[in-house]
Amino acid sequence: MPQINRRSLLYAFGIASVTPLLSAQTGTRKAVVAKPTTEASKLTGVQVDPAVNQRPTTAVMIENSTAARPQSGLDQAGVVFEAIAEGGITRFEAIYQDSQPAYLGPVRSVRPYYIQWALGFDAAIAHVGGSPEALSDIKTWNAKDLDQFAQAIQAQLEASQKRQVRLNRLLFATAVVAAASLALSLVLFFK
Repeated sequence: MPQINRRSLLYAFGIASVTPLLSAQTGTRKAVVAKPTTEASKLTGVQVDPAVNQRPTTAVMIENSTAARPQSGLDQAGVVFEAIAEGGITRFEAIYQDSQPAYLGPVRSVRPYYIQWALGFDAAIAHVGGSPEALSDIKTWNAKDLDQFAQAIQAQLEASQKRQVRLNRLLFATAVVAAASLALSLVLFFK
C-alpha cells in the first residue's frame, strides 16, 4: 500500500491548497499550505463557514400525521429524531444549525424524550405546548424553552390554510433562531 502523507490527503479532499514558492535566496521550492476557510459543523460534520458554528442549535417539534404532510423545512434539518407521540402517530424532532429554512412545521407539542434528545445537542426546543410531564421537565432540566404558549413568540407563528386547525402552525425559521438566541441569553443570564 502506498504511503499517503497528510499534505497530499488535505490537498486531495480540497481542504487545503498547496502553493509552491520559489525562495529568492536559495532557488529552492517550498510548499506552503493555505489555511482552510471552513470547519466541520458541530451538528452535522459537514464543512461550513466558522460563523455557522456560532449559531444556536434549535430543535423543533414537527407533526407527522397524514394530514400534516408535506412538512415544511424537515428536509433541511441537520439531525432528525422520529418517535411515537400518541395514538401510534409519530412526531419528528428536527434539529437545525447549519441551515435556516424559510418555514418549519407544522409545529406540535413536546414529550419528555424529545427534551432529553435536544439537551444532548444543547438545543433550544420550539414547540406548541406539551404533555404535563414534558412541560415540567423543561423547567426541572433548565431546557431552553421556546413554547408558543408560554413565550411571547405568537407573532412568529403563521396559520396554514391547507391544514387542519389543530395542525395549523408554521414557524418562521429566522424567528426561531432569534428566539433561540434570546432564550440562550436569558438562560445564561439567570444561571
